[in-house]
Amino acid sequence: MLTKSIWSTIPLALILVSQAALAQATDYRYVGRGTGMLAKSSTGQSQSWGDTGPLPGKGGDIWSPETSASISGVFQAGTIAGRTIGKDLKAVGIGKVSGLQILPLLGGTVNLLSADNVYSKTIVVAGKPAYGFSQFDGLTIMGSPVTVSGAPNQSMKVNVAGVGAVHIILNYQSVSADGTTMTTSAIRIIFPDSSNLYIAKSLAGMVPLP
Repeated sequence: MLTKSIWSTIPLALILVSQAALAQATDYRYVGRGTGMLAKSSTGQSQSWGDTGPLPGKGGDIWSPETSASISGVFQAGTIAGRTIGKDLKAVGIGKVSGLQILPLLGGTVNLLSADNVYSKTIVVAGKPAYGFSQFDGLTIMGSPVTVSGAPNQSMKVNVAGVGAVHIILNYQSVSADGTTMTTSAIRIIFPDSSNLYIAKSLAGMVPLP
């Protein structure tokens, strides 16, 4: 009687090689974008800084020129940049900002948020789950240091006099319904008027072609 599973007779290395060969045999479309900062108004208008633009479906390596930016009364940042890479069945998005200050609202005296450096990276390898992470140096909110848990979507609300509740999400992450594409933003700020500010935003994906 044959009681031993046929799978137990196949070396693990051979199974892994077969899985890798299957991924390579599938055609994929690379997805990627790296954005230093992205502002979206409640009416749908948007403006970005340090933005690579979308990665071509065939892949590539795109850097955005490093830049500085500011909006009077809203924010200022010393260096803003993004990068996206697609090759060897792997897509990567990177966003980074240094010297960040989200300025006091309505004539306040303390910055809503400050950080020396903010960084996010999203990575997707064909046939494997997407993942992303964020890093922070010198992060403060309303002048107080923040302990970053490292978990996705660490959320807090700050009540600003005369403005209302400002929602701040650290290591903000979202994944497409089919699991092929992921977005990470080191910081997402949602203002009471429903406008959004994304800081160090990265996108990556490997989408199987029909």
